Order: sequence, then structure tokens, then C-alpha cells
Amino acid sequence: MTEKTTFDLNKNVHPAVVIISLLLLVGLILTSVPWFGYRNSRKAKDSTLKGNLTTLREAAEKFKIDTGVYPQKLEDLSTSQAPTYVEAEKYKGTYLNNQGGIKGGVIPRNPYVPSTDSDAGHHRSYSATSASVTISFPTPPGTDANGEPYSGY
Repeated sequence: MTEKTTFDLNKNVHPAVVIISLLLLVGLILTSVPWFGYRNSRKAKDSTLKGNLTTLREAAEKFKIDTGVYPQKLEDLSTSQAPTYVEAEKYKGTYLNNQGGIKGGVIPRNPYVPSTDSDAGHHRSYSATSASVTISFPTPPGTDANGEPYSGY
């Protein structure tokens, strides 16, 4: 007669092997979770940065269309009174009010600067000439989470 061979998991596998295998599996799962969270956090910051820059540039363009000049500083986009260098009747009010979800004329902040930074509002670059406006925020070097260079923002 032929003898039937069976495999009994409880008798053939040492408990230490099972424990080590489970620990390795848990370790792999736990090390992938922070990376996933970091990547999503970075994508959210990239999206916020791009949206904030678009909002500021559009507000500066509307300011120029109404007044004939670009604002001399970003704060001129958030004030309810016309700056002294433009005609009051041409000024249409707070250019950042309710744009892109921004309420009350607040200048968007740089999402890469911690909110605890007391100087968070000044981590940006603004320059305007009669022909163009340049607005930028300091960003990490290189590309965003999707591989797009920050210089293209």
C-alpha cells in the first residue's frame, strides 16, 4: 500500500518562522504608509502652491486692467482703498476678495512655509514693471510630486 503524505502547518513550520514572517509583512506595510502620506501631502502642497500663484497673478492682471498699472506690492491687491498711485474711481476694491476660496482679501501664503513661522506672509517674491509682473514663492529644489519643474509654476 502507498502511504499518504499530508502537510500539517502546525507540525511542519516552526513558530519562530511564522512570527518572523508576520513581523516582516507588518514592517513592509508600515514603511510604505509614511511614504504614501508624504507623497499625498506633497501633492496637496504643490496643488495649493500652484493655485495660490494663479490667484495672485490673476488678481494682479485684473488690477492692471482696471487701473492701467500693476500693483506696486502684493498688499495693494488686498486693500479696500485705492493705493495713492492709482485713480480712486478706477480702483474696484479688494482684488483678492473671494477668489479661489480666499475670503476677505487675504494674500495666500506659501504652503511650504510652516504656519508657525511668524514671517510666513513674506516668503514670496514680487516684482512688477509697466509690462509684466512676476510672483513666486520659494519652493523645494527640482520638480514637484508629478515631475513638473517648480520653475514652470
